[in-house]
Amino acid sequence: MKGNAGFKAAGYSFLIRNLGLEVVTHYRDSLIASKGQRKTRVTDGHEEHIYPTQYDPGLDPMNNLIFAIKYDGINLNILKAAFKTLGPDVVTRYIKGHPVGRYARMIWYLYEFLTEERLSIPDASVGNYVILLDGDRYYTGLPVNSRRHRVTDNLLGGPDFCPVVRKTEVLARSTSRDLKSLAAGIVSKYPENVIRRATQYLYTKETRTSFEIERENPDLKRMTRFIEYLRRARLYDRIDKALLLDVQNSVVDERFAATDYRSTQNYVGRGLGMRTSVDYVSPIPSDIPALMEGLLASNKKMHGVDSVVHAAVIAFGFVYLHPFDDGNGRVHRYLIHHILASEGVTPEGLIFPVSATMLSDMPSYDRCMETFSRLILPLIDFRLNEDGEVEVLNNTGDLYRYMDMTAAAEYLYAVTEKTIQSEFVDEIDFLSSCEVALKQMSNEVDMSDRLIRTFIQCVIDNGGKLSKAKRKLFDMLTDQEIATLEEIVRKNFLRQDESQAPSEISLG
Repeated sequence: MKGNAGFKAAGYSFLIRNLGLEVVTHYRDSLIASKGQRKTRVTDGHEEHIYPTQYDPGLDPMNNLIFAIKYDGINLNILKAAFKTLGPDVVTRYIKGHPVGRYARMIWYLYEFLTEERLSIPDASVGNYVILLDGDRYYTGLPVNSRRHRVTDNLLGGPDFCPVVRKTEVLARSTSRDLKSLAAGIVSKYPENVIRRATQYLYTKETRTSFEIERENPDLKRMTRFIEYLRRARLYDRIDKALLLDVQNSVVDERFAATDYRSTQNYVGRGLGMRTSVDYVSPIPSDIPALMEGLLASNKKMHGVDSVVHAAVIAFGFVYLHPFDDGNGRVHRYLIHHILASEGVTPEGLIFPVSATMLSDMPSYDRCMETFSRLILPLIDFRLNEDGEVEVLNNTGDLYRYMDMTAAAEYLYAVTEKTIQSEFVDEIDFLSSCEVALKQMSNEVDMSDRLIRTFIQCVIDNGGKLSKAKRKLFDMLTDQEIATLEEIVRKNFLRQDESQAPSEISLG
């Protein structure tokens, strides 16, 4: 809010400044102007909402809490910090003074939900139930009524882990139903034998690129294990700790297979020893069990939420928590597939190679990760010891407990849509072309499928012509036969403006 002379902070902005709260910043600030009309300014994605004086909540913290919930929305991290600073007496007095007030009851419920401290207030006996999250502004979870407060909790999680996802203009344009229909329509256009051939290739591609993102070159055993978990994802009726451990064990070297969540502090950084540059610090080990239990509970409460949003919250929430010493990134991407498959977005038996799309644009993937990491890193008091290990010196659990996952949901929607429209379609198109080319080439020359596939690969690799070095592999063919087969390859595989296939392939 720098450079806002003539404006007064309100809502969360007021609470952060006047209560000295060290919290993750909200996505928007509210300001009271001495003159002028209500308006909004957006700079680099951050919103400033300017209100005329009739909206001014004054200097009372409780009035600013009400203003924040009413206009700024729900930020559980800031609310909890404000409650702890104000204390139970201040909050209790306000609630008793407004016993049937809509926002007073919301504050009452949220105070007890966040602090797990019961206030000295008798149960509410009158008034309609108040819904916590506005469904027009937020994605909402399964509703649970609190009779004590006469409040309906439709948050996406519980006290141990409770993310939020805002319904931005970007997300409002997308629904998982549209993606499901898009994918189903694509599959329906191809013969069953082409889809069967595509299936194995798509699973292999997803596995290979998921490892490549981590700069790993796995052996065949690990590749095969991970493919099997991806194939069976929709068969598992739930995501639990045992499943996460099994998937982690499948993707890491057997020597580093986990038997429990990590007991050491980990971080993401560059360099060695005292010269390490730290980009992200994960939760301290003692916070992991409760945070992970909360994440798994959130997964259950999100039943019925848009599938891509659901996948983003659980998969990115998992990777931000980083519960294992190794394999977190690959398990994170497995969770995307698990949820999209189990909720029917992915056509049965197939997979969207989202890792290939992520790998093709790593700067966007990194920016998505940084939308969270850059917010919390300044709030973590840590040091590097002589061995290059990070020691966290303050309590950081709440930084990870109340994540705003909006950016992750927007990113995953963009990736999934791009994957379906490009990677998914291109691979099936390519394999369809293989079937056509094999038949056409077999009609020209009585040659084994193995040799035909080798010929196709050699011609594609050389931009549409069989190289002199590879000509000796086909010395049984005449020059005219070579020319005819080359033309078939060009017609089926090489685009007019390009001299390459749509992707790396395996014709074997």
